Amino acid sequence: MHSLSDVLFNALHERNRCVFLLVASTQGSVPREVGASMIVTANGTHGTIGGGHLELKAIEHARAMFEANVTVATQRHFPLGPALGQCCGGAVSILFAPINETHRDEIAKIATIEERGGSYDFTRITDSEETITVRLEFNPWHIVVFGAGHVGKAIVEVCATLPCRMTWIDEREAEFPKQVAPNVRVVNSDFPADEVKRIPAGAQVLVLTHSHALDLEVCFALLKRNDLSYCGLIGSQTKAATFRKRFAQRGYSAHEISRIICPIGRAELPSKHPGAIAIGVAFDLSQRWFQRQAVSPDVIRHLVK
Repeated sequence: MHSLSDVLFNALHERNRCVFLLVASTQGSVPREVGASMIVTANGTHGTIGGGHLELKAIEHARAMFEANVTVATQRHFPLGPALGQCCGGAVSILFAPINETHRDEIAKIATIEERGGSYDFTRITDSEETITVRLEFNPWHIVVFGAGHVGKAIVEVCATLPCRMTWIDEREAEFPKQVAPNVRVVNSDFPADEVKRIPAGAQVLVLTHSHALDLEVCFALLKRNDLSYCGLIGSQTKAATFRKRFAQRGYSAHEISRIICPIGRAELPSKHPGAIAIGVAFDLSQRWFQRQAVSPDVIRHLVK
């Protein structure tokens, strides 16, 4: 998965024709909310405005803009009834905004907000001289994984399919695969515990290194932070009890110690196979994330498309 700004920057870098599609307004029952978006380039698409015939027609219109060398934004209204063969019954207005080099600074602003979170008012004057503004909301989901062993590899591979940004940390450079997903940043560090201070606030953190001593060191660093949404430690109930005893010996309270969750994943999946652990962990992190947002997953938008 690529971020919105990454896709737009890549299109500019490759001199690839590009139209940014945004749901500008809706009426009645519709598949996506205002602000949902997708990017159409000459050789692909990224994101979704709801799928189905609506999306097909929207892509066709964007490609027609390529053929006509259109450089001015336009808005099109799509009823979702019999004309498009969709049963939603509502209507959607889509803003079609061509992207070119003149928009590089704007994309850079969007990239900054994507990383830290916040909103951006995307504004265009259309071919009908109407000013359209669509608010883009960015709520970045950060997952940090310490450890590149078998379980770490499986967890990163599965979680990278989620709309999140991942940081993968290990001191053993050779353990990282040659290629990782676009939303995964690899950090080869001689002192992994030092990376804890660089973790964004609100991130979910998993500790599953090759060494119990290193696990403990990372956990002690995590206990100094109280702004992380989840800290998980791989291990058995016995390991959990041992670590909690060590935390208490360092003077941490029961409340502070409870921030380190061990074991991780889902108890309903008792298998110790790395793939099964990864699925359980991905489900658990997803459930925690979406519950924290207090909205349904299908309306989380502009995380990573």
